[in-house]
Amino acid sequence: MYDPTRGKDYVEERTALMRRCPQQFTCTADACPLDPGYHRSHFESPDVEQCTARKSTRQAIVAQARAQGLPVVEDLLFGGLTRKEHGDQQRSAKATAAWEALSEAEQQERIANLKPFSRQ
Repeated sequence: MYDPTRGKDYVEERTALMRRCPQQFTCTADACPLDPGYHRSHFESPDVEQCTARKSTRQAIVAQARAQGLPVVEDLLFGGLTRKEHGDQQRSAKATAAWEALSEAEQQERIANLKPFSRQ
């Protein structure tokens, strides 16, 4: 994890990813998913400003920083995702693993038992 005793570049390192965000000058979010301390923040109520940067933008920033070897990337518990996005990703991975653990016959049986989708 991130160690603030690493030296005087603490703020510089910690904000390195946030400064790469194209929203940085107009952002009013109370917590930034590109901040290594984001997972410790508790800003989830409806009256609190949320990050407006696109998920794909934040993922590209993290990927680029990882490719450049920035150590602060390893401190992002959610990988630049919001809490909701991270939770959705975890649930999706769990559901995919459960589906893939089924045999081909079980998968076909479940598909056959699906009800038709109707639009109204």
